[in-house]
Amino acid sequence: MRDQVRAATRSIYLIKPVGMDGPIKIGCSHLPPKRLSELMHWSPVALEIVASFAGSTALEANLHSCLARSHSHKEWFFATNEVRQFIANILAGEPAEVAIDLGDKKGAPQRRSQWTPARRVKVSLCRRYHAALRRGEMISDEVRAIKRTWDKRDLTCAEINLLEHRFPLRGTNGVCRQASAPQTGAEA
Repeated sequence: MRDQVRAATRSIYLIKPVGMDGPIKIGCSHLPPKRLSELMHWSPVALEIVASFAGSTALEANLHSCLARSHSHKEWFFATNEVRQFIANILAGEPAEVAIDLGDKKGAPQRRSQWTPARRVKVSLCRRYHAALRRGEMISDEVRAIKRTWDKRDLTCAEINLLEHRFPLRGTNGVCRQASAPQTGAEA
């Protein structure tokens, strides 16, 4: 009987960093505020519950499947247009079955090991972009224009090089580096 009561009180929750669009965690818990507190213990940024609604682990798995193209890692999802629209629909009071087409399953969320090098670069650049925003750094119009569209398309090598220059990373992976002349012993 106790398991039936607990199952009836489960909620699907949507958690994200405060002041940021994503990533968004889609999970299931009996006590979403307690789960938020647990997540905040290891999170380097403050988190908030964006929405929660009655649901089961089966509904959670269905949502993960429907949003598989936006999957980041574990139960975390990128703030793509699809995910943002789902959240907006939930916040507007629509039930999950209406907020997203639960029959439109796009497969299981990808595991990190299946990421392409280009996707890893895009994710890394996105994180560095948002870190720069949190630090209050000025972002050029050119970079903002790239950011507005990068969820919908692949970045060009020129854009990746511009962004890597603007948001440097120690030991950059050079996915789109142009071939350069071999270095001489004096330059190396």
